Amino acid sequence: MADTPKLVDPGSLDKLAKLLAAENIMVEHRPIKTAYFDVKNRVLALPMWKQMTETLYHMLVLHEVGHALETPADGWKGAIDKVKEEEESAYVAQTFQGYLNVVEDARIERKIKNKFPGSRRDFLEGYDWLHEQDFFSVKSREVNELSLIDRINLYFKLGARIRIKFNEEEAVFVKRAEQTLTFDEVVKLAEDLLAYAKKKKEENEDEEEQLSITIKSEEGEDESDEDFDFDDEGEEDSEASSGSEEGAKTESKQNEGGDGKLGGSSSKPMEEATTDQSMSERMEELLDPSLANRTFSYIHFPKDLTHEEFTVSYRKLLDIINSDLAKAKGGAEVISYRNTLLNKFRSENNSAINYMVKEFERKKAALSYSRTKQAKTGVIDVNKLHSYKFNDDIFKRLNIEPTGKNHGVVVVLDMSGSMSANYRGAMDQLICLAMFCRRVGIPHRIYGFTQVTNRFYKEDPNRYKAKQNKLQAIKARLSNKSFVFPDTGFDLVEFFHESMSLKDFNAMVGTLLISSKMMEMDMNEMIDGQYIRYWINERMQADSWSTAFEYLGLGGTPLNDAILVSRDLMAKFRKEKNIQIMNFVCITDGESNHSSFYRAHSNGGHNNHYESLPFGGSKHVSIFVDEESRIQTSMKFNNAHEITGMLARTVRQSQDANFVGFYIVGGSYDVRHVSYRYLSYTEGVAFQEKWKKNKSAVIPNMLNFDEFYIINGGRNLRSQQAAFDEANNDMKKGQLARAFISAQNKRGASRAVLGKFIEKIAA
Repeated sequence: MADTPKLVDPGSLDKLAKLLAAENIMVEHRPIKTAYFDVKNRVLALPMWKQMTETLYHMLVLHEVGHALETPADGWKGAIDKVKEEEESAYVAQTFQGYLNVVEDARIERKIKNKFPGSRRDFLEGYDWLHEQDFFSVKSREVNELSLIDRINLYFKLGARIRIKFNEEEAVFVKRAEQTLTFDEVVKLAEDLLAYAKKKKEENEDEEEQLSITIKSEEGEDESDEDFDFDDEGEEDSEASSGSEEGAKTESKQNEGGDGKLGGSSSKPMEEATTDQSMSERMEELLDPSLANRTFSYIHFPKDLTHEEFTVSYRKLLDIINSDLAKAKGGAEVISYRNTLLNKFRSENNSAINYMVKEFERKKAALSYSRTKQAKTGVIDVNKLHSYKFNDDIFKRLNIEPTGKNHGVVVVLDMSGSMSANYRGAMDQLICLAMFCRRVGIPHRIYGFTQVTNRFYKEDPNRYKAKQNKLQAIKARLSNKSFVFPDTGFDLVEFFHESMSLKDFNAMVGTLLISSKMMEMDMNEMIDGQYIRYWINERMQADSWSTAFEYLGLGGTPLNDAILVSRDLMAKFRKEKNIQIMNFVCITDGESNHSSFYRAHSNGGHNNHYESLPFGGSKHVSIFVDEESRIQTSMKFNNAHEITGMLARTVRQSQDANFVGFYIVGGSYDVRHVSYRYLSYTEGVAFQEKWKKNKSAVIPNMLNFDEFYIINGGRNLRSQQAAFDEANNDMKKGQLARAFISAQNKRGASRAVLGKFIEKIAA
């Protein structure tokens, strides 16, 4: 019993084409009739095929990869245009294109078989299946009565499976087709085949004309004595014959595009590559009918989208804030308060950070020990020499310890308005993370992402111009393509950098602590009888919001934009610090804003206008293409979080990075929202039970991150000491004891980000 052919989903084999082509070509799936390769832009377009046999799909991909490797970018069109110009006939040029296709297919398939000998079986079985389904339309025809170009096509595609005959003159062309090495040789052979077809056409016309003359001559000899009435009838027949010939001429002209350049007097058109045409037409049957009513859009992730235009450096931020503090009459008081907060934070968290450093070193050492191998040195160990009679192993041993890999960390913090209740605790976590990285020497870049229009523009008017210039440059390059681009109001504000001086680091920590206190509006903390926010505003002579700290205000949630620019950021960071393992950490309390892109249209000046992502309905499929890595991700649903997942998957794979997320929730409602959005109903119920018990849980692959930790927000994110300080001084002894125990229990939660992070980077 024959084995059942293995069926494959064509969309799952994109990497095959890239591996065969030995280059990172772009592979696109489109609702087209047959595959083609854009040799200029290096794009392999594959139809939206339904499931098919594995060998057939391999054969089709191998064939197109052959074009990718061998067919020159401009050679194809140039050869056809040359024939069209010389012959002054669109019909002849179209016929020549069929000839060229047959000969070039023979060349590239021969070369791909030689390059990958295992592909011979795929071609054999693939063309067998196509022949069985009569894709060449020859089952009802005598193959040896077909045109020369059709017999050549069948000879190279079906081989000995059908018996094809060639005379001595034709065999010369077949041998040449077997030996073509370059595309120029292919063009020359196709031109010679076209000339041969023209010659055969003219010979056939001459034979028909001679036959017609002979028949008329014989009729004249036999009927020369007939009367006048019969001659009238003969004239009518002659007129009919003439009319028939004229009709044939007209038909021939129509076949030739109306120019009548080639053989306009013949009733038969030139021999065409009908088997090649038939195969192209029948390929439509392989299309997936379920996709017939869907529309597809390719949206590009520009390779020249850089992060610098959207990043505010820590140096720029500190210069602005320090300048404002120096100008304000009460600036010295604010600086003094900033230093007080810094010292208090260090004393509260120093022991915890030291503990985390020890934990990191312990896990790192344990992992290194588990990977340590021993090897004999060949040198005798004198301490074992006495046991030589009963112990063969008397040689010294050498411990081979694998060197640790260089980690890099990029952290982005959500600075949206909804983070106000979590901002202070999240900032505590962020600062502890920065202190930890500095302590153990891990290269790190830590940012806040936000969307507050014109925040930094008044200090640097060129910022907006730089973003617009970048947008216009990408528009010009991708004039006929849709592409994603960050919102021009998006900013990535740098907080910490491994090269910061200690002075700048301390100033940044104090500044962030002030801003987080002002943002949270903690009513229990006052200075000189005023709430912190109003006390700061009074010293800075601001009405409602301090000028110095407005650059750290909360706005939108452009998480998608932060992921967009992180691709370039991580690529340059990796190169600069020779990073082997990249870690991307995101701290947020919700989904991203809708993203923006520029959609290509063909209506003149309206090309690439702004729209919101996603677009279209349930029958529209958006396929996102990373121009740099050539990774593709499709999106079928109209929701913002799927876009986040699409971008995260693309950047994570292109940068080979670990993506870890921390999702801050405010209570059981948020937990239910997250569990039912990203998990099945059964999984969601189990997740909620786990959450009730531990107040934290993890969702693997949420938003296409490696892991997303769901952690409790609000005061639960505070440091251990800060949590204990919340206890009222008027509490009784028992109440104070319980408050202290509660604060101790919050130690794990208050280090949630740092603790999970250590597990990732100890490798």
